Amino acid sequence: MKTIEEIRREWLNMLIEQHKTIANLNIALGRAKTDATLSQIRNKAIDSKSGNPRNMGSPLAREIEEKLGLEIGTLDHTPCKTDKSHRNNSFLEAYDSADDAIKSIIDFILHKDTSTPIPQWVDTDAKAHADSLELKSRKWFANNKSNKNKIKTRA
Repeated sequence: MKTIEEIRREWLNMLIEQHKTIANLNIALGRAKTDATLSQIRNKAIDSKSGNPRNMGSPLAREIEEKLGLEIGTLDHTPCKTDKSHRNNSFLEAYDSADDAIKSIIDFILHKDTSTPIPQWVDTDAKAHADSLELKSRKWFANNKSNKNKIKTRA
């Protein structure tokens, strides 16, 4: 049986593979692109204080789940591997069944590589709408997170 540390490291490797790089995963998690935390966990870097390999604790696992829209506790269970890059099955099914226009929108929103050109349909209005949706979503999540913290501190 795998330890929780091995299971979470397996998830981390899958998430890095899904996002192509650790830097992209850091960005998706709202961390600095160069944050070394995930790399240290992945590589089992030795903690200078304890002398033990760095592992993903529960607080970080819950943070990753929340920010990536995974169910709480997902990173505590052995991932089921699929033929399609280990992403959330319901997302894959919805994406696969979507028409080309919807797929193009999703790809544009998720695409962060500035070295490749953006789709021809993306004009200033489309870019502004996408930016507006992202800003509103970030504000909503920030407010939701601060409300959770207020409730926790009252209890």
